[in-house]
Amino acid sequence: MATGPPVRLIPAPATLPLTEIVARLNTAQPPALMGYAAKLAELAREQLAGRLSITPRSVVTNAEVLTPADRAVMEQAFAVPVIDSFVSTEGLVGHSEPGGSVLSFAADMCLAELVDDDNDPVPAGVPSAKVLVTNLHNFTQPLVRYELTDRFTSPHATPAGGWPRASIEGRADDVFRYGGVAVHPHVIRSALSGDGAVHEYQVRQTKGGVDVDCVTGGRLNTAVLAARLADGLRQAGLTQPEVNITIAEAIPRDPETGKVRRFLPVQP
Repeated sequence: MATGPPVRLIPAPATLPLTEIVARLNTAQPPALMGYAAKLAELAREQLAGRLSITPRSVVTNAEVLTPADRAVMEQAFAVPVIDSFVSTEGLVGHSEPGGSVLSFAADMCLAELVDDDNDPVPAGVPSAKVLVTNLHNFTQPLVRYELTDRFTSPHATPAGGWPRASIEGRADDVFRYGGVAVHPHVIRSALSGDGAVHEYQVRQTKGGVDVDCVTGGRLNTAVLAARLADGLRQAGLTQPEVNITIAEAIPRDPETGKVRRFLPVQP
């Protein structure tokens, strides 16, 4: 969060208890919020419940995929359009317009190539398997066609105004592979984000389906959700998907970064 002229950063690590983060924000009354998408959505629900009371003029998400459900709850709670951002240590950075889902990337900092598994360019409207980044400003350790496993989709064949633009669908290494069947996280994410009772989740791939831990904010009909997930997995190509749902108190975060790994594929 940022407050005061010109900018004063006040940290509220995602690893802190939620009550402490809320207390810090209530004390600081920041004009801007920036943080992980899932954590900001959690804070938005605290705002709607009346435990958090702030009026930021800007809300920016980073580091995690921003789902439509998380965007909606943030915009409802804070009454501002959300800006989605992308920052990589390799130098590729971009952000969306307020309320937009397509990001514009700084082409003067990096060249970004959207390619398939064979490093061939993908056409507009087709998700890439990865992104090849060539850094244009790091002279100490140049990076040429460095591979990022993020999946980008460009909405146009040519960049608008010279800036490459793309939406982000997550990371290719989050794909669950069952023999010759590949299930993209969006198949699972769309079912989970469509249930308002699901606030956080973690999905583990199993031999024949998925195990899902859900943190809820209300009564969750696990049977209905399991059926919806199984239907999505069948449409993706699994013949007899097995879905198990467990209600959890919390999803563990990385103790150093505070991030949550949402999808855990079976390790080869």
